[in-house]
Amino acid sequence: MSLGEESQDIQVPNEPVKHPNLVNETPETLVSGFNIVTEIIVSYGWYILLAVAALFYLRHKFQPQISQWQKEKSDRDYYIKYDTKTALKRQEGRERALMRMQEENDRKAKEIAEKQKQKEEQKRLEQVEEWENHKEGKSYRSKLYRPKEEESTKASTAKKSKPKTTFRPTDFNPLMGGAGGGYRPSSRFNRSGGG
Repeated sequence: MSLGEESQDIQVPNEPVKHPNLVNETPETLVSGFNIVTEIIVSYGWYILLAVAALFYLRHKFQPQISQWQKEKSDRDYYIKYDTKTALKRQEGRERALMRMQEENDRKAKEIAEKQKQKEEQKRLEQVEEWENHKEGKSYRSKLYRPKEEESTKASTAKKSKPKTTFRPTDFNPLMGGAGGGYRPSSRFNRSGGG
């Protein structure tokens, strides 16, 4: 079989095939519905337009009242859902937490008071001992002498009170200009060199 023979066997139809059952018709209900809508718009178009404009105007005018009413309704719905048993449990939980915090605070206050009493008692005993030594004629501690603990605490407070030094003053603002040298381009003239 040659190429020429094959082309003779295949027949190409020149006309499209028509099927009698395949006709694109618009449904009658759609056409009648469209006709009714267009007749209504033609007859009552201005009235419809005015009614829509009035609805938009009224909505705009009463929007704050509507939104407030919706908020109040949502608040009422929330309070209806808000169970009194749940509120009571939350309140009791808060009270328990406050009691725990108060007990912890009281315990710490008692510890601090006990430490303070111990310090006062120790100081009183030292003063009694100094008085006894003084009465017996023994040497007693001079008032000029400071214990090492007091010296160390005063030295640490002196170190803490020293202000921090900075490289620039606190009222420095780089946007204000003034203090810096700034950039100044060289002159375009009087250049040394050839040319």
